[in-house]
Amino acid sequence: MIPKLSVKKKWRPANEIIEDYDEYELCYLDLCDVFPDDIIGLSLWPPEKLIADEKMTRLYQSILQNGWKDEFPGDLDLYLLPTGKFVVSYGGNHRAVISNELSVPKIKANVDLLIPRSLLSEDVINHISILRKNEQQLNHAAKEISFFLNSKDIYRDQYPDKIKEFNQLCEQAKKSTNKVNEILKNEAYKLELIPKKLNLTRITIR
Repeated sequence: MIPKLSVKKKWRPANEIIEDYDEYELCYLDLCDVFPDDIIGLSLWPPEKLIADEKMTRLYQSILQNGWKDEFPGDLDLYLLPTGKFVVSYGGNHRAVISNELSVPKIKANVDLLIPRSLLSEDVINHISILRKNEQQLNHAAKEISFFLNSKDIYRDQYPDKIKEFNQLCEQAKKSTNKVNEILKNEAYKLELIPKKLNLTRITIR
């Protein structure tokens, strides 16, 4: 007989935990090794409903038969809080719960760090604001060209200069996004918000 799952851990709704931080920035870290016991909040509620649904049943049976084999860890999304604890931000609630209930020692997850804006200097906030405004302008220009090219349908290839400009704008917008993330990640290291156990490689901003 398959042992019945039950909710032993005292979970909290992720949105209630995040509400403790009035204003914050999010910084993408990486696909990281996470200790399930450090996950304290769920984006789907209540956990009693999660643990009894069909998806959990299938996941539980798979783990009993094959062990813990998470083939798609990238869709388990966590926010790392300044406290060092995690909450599920989007997907992955079932894996967060069952990894705790079955005492899985370590799992992989996509991690974004939540940084309270109150911890950031005015210079940093102004810098990322300028970069984001630039990104918005680039994306707006790219969107205009996209509308134009889509209106040409099968004849869009007759406008290579427009296609080239569109690609350049998208690349520049992506660079601006990455720059913001680099700045925030660097500040996070200075503020010691990234636990050493995540084993992330520190970046150097030039």
